[in-house]
Amino acid sequence: INTLIRANVNDLVRRADEPERALDGSLRDMEESVREARARLRVVERNEASLLRQWEQRRAELLDWEERAMEALRSGDETLARECLVMKKRAESTTQRLEEELAQQRAYMADLARSLDALQVKIDGVRSRRQAISSRVSGDQSAPGPVVEAPQGGGFTFNFGDSGGDSSPREE
Repeated sequence: INTLIRANVNDLVRRADEPERALDGSLRDMEESVREARARLRVVERNEASLLRQWEQRRAELLDWEERAMEALRSGDETLARECLVMKKRAESTTQRLEEELAQQRAYMADLARSLDALQVKIDGVRSRRQAISSRVSGDQSAPGPVVEAPQGGGFTFNFGDSGGDSSPREE
């Protein structure tokens, strides 16, 4: 009977190691996902900065063409004023398209940042669970393990978190 009980205890300890390894694998996968997402976020931020510069240039161009059209009208050259207004309209169209792209880029950045935050919370939770399992397996006093009693009042009690580190059955 002692051999059977020790085998069961050893099996419980072995199974306790498996969740630890599974959590380690999950942590590695999630941390890799975080690294990839952060790299993607940096690319998206650079793209957003580039779009913003383009928008500023097109906006300045739009205002320049508007000013040129006004000057042409003041000097009495309606043909030149019309040409300037056509160019202003083109710059306005480009500016509007860039504004839409900027809005999409910023929404994507916000979604990506929220996803990163959520993933970090999950990682923290998995780390906590892994630490709790590790503490129970190592017999850490700060996190006592579960007490397993033999059915039918067999008189055996297992405590996997006791300070003596002895997980063998004790007769009561």
